[in-house]
Amino acid sequence: MKNIKICWIDNGDILGGAELFSIDMIYGLIRFAHEHPETSFQLDIFSHSTNRSNAFARKIQTAIQTLKNNTEINASNNLSINHKELFLPSLKPFSYTNCKNFIQSVLHLKKIVTTENYNIVYCNTVRSALITGIAQFFFPQHTKTIYMAHDYTFPHILGRFIIPRFSQVLACSYAVKTYLIDMKIKAWKIEVIENGIDIAFLESIPKIQPPLFSIGIIGRITQWKGQMTVLQAALWLKENAPEYPFHFTFYGESSQKMEDLQFEQDLHKFVKNNNLIENITFAGFTSLQIALQQSKIIIHASTEDEPFGRTPIEAAASERIACISNIGTPAKIFTDKKNAFFFEAGNPESLAHTLAIIAHNKDTSLEIAKNGKALVQDKFDIQKISKRFFNFFI
Repeated sequence: MKNIKICWIDNGDILGGAELFSIDMIYGLIRFAHEHPETSFQLDIFSHSTNRSNAFARKIQTAIQTLKNNTEINASNNLSINHKELFLPSLKPFSYTNCKNFIQSVLHLKKIVTTENYNIVYCNTVRSALITGIAQFFFPQHTKTIYMAHDYTFPHILGRFIIPRFSQVLACSYAVKTYLIDMKIKAWKIEVIENGIDIAFLESIPKIQPPLFSIGIIGRITQWKGQMTVLQAALWLKENAPEYPFHFTFYGESSQKMEDLQFEQDLHKFVKNNNLIENITFAGFTSLQIALQQSKIIIHASTEDEPFGRTPIEAAASERIACISNIGTPAKIFTDKKNAFFFEAGNPESLAHTLAIIAHNKDTSLEIAKNGKALVQDKFDIQKISKRFFNFFI
């Protein structure tokens, strides 16, 4: 039997698109192992915390329990999943202490990989790629390293030096691949693996019916995600189109970064100062299924180019009406008025007008939601994507 040992590194500080991709692929490996009984897989996931108070850690523990409950996998005994802690320090702000911690983490990872004799080291974040990129100079010669780029944040100078050293580079979209090519990474070395969606899970959510006034905004609360644009659009609608009684629910929380915490306070202050309390709900972190069940329209309001944009895909898969800003990868995946509704990024009045159009043209809006679901079924089935992803591991 062929044995594959995988060291999987993900900070896991937050539960954003990159982290959800990790979780999806972990479940994908459970299916992949079942389809390859001739191969034994050991997956060791390293993140900042294994404490169940951490959202990412909770998701991993649920995946591990799913594996334990899978009698077919257990019978073949060809997959084990473990979750371990690994300190992954940031170089920001640049200081002696942070540099020292970074070097110590490089040496620690080198020891882990050498001692455990991993076949593959997979990096799901910029920080893990920076540490692995240096440590891999000391790995055993047979160790394969894979970096998955989820965004545009890899420091250019370091990226040009570190990323080409990886055995394989993956990108979550063609926009991110272009970003890496601009960093002088060879195009032939980069493969695009887009995020996938568990369509069977999401299509089980009950279909929506008119009236179309319940709106969900799903995701981490941070300025570039455009939550303030949504609140300003809600105020415009209240003042100029009161015949449309929209209710906006924000499903998500800020990170512990000071700027995100301050931004969340600013959102609450805006609601209070403009008497929007009856129109707005902050639900905090909520399971995706519940958020989608409670929403008929999903707004994705990013004011900066989104590297991929998972939320509109999830909205379409559950046959919700996707209302998205007209920039970034989502605007390349969808087509305005065909399978989604676009509005001008960062423009509250444009968003307000688009929502009024959706609510007023109920039948057309529901038909566009069906078209969105068909698009996702064709291009973003998680099972197809996870198979393609793990072909890079065997």
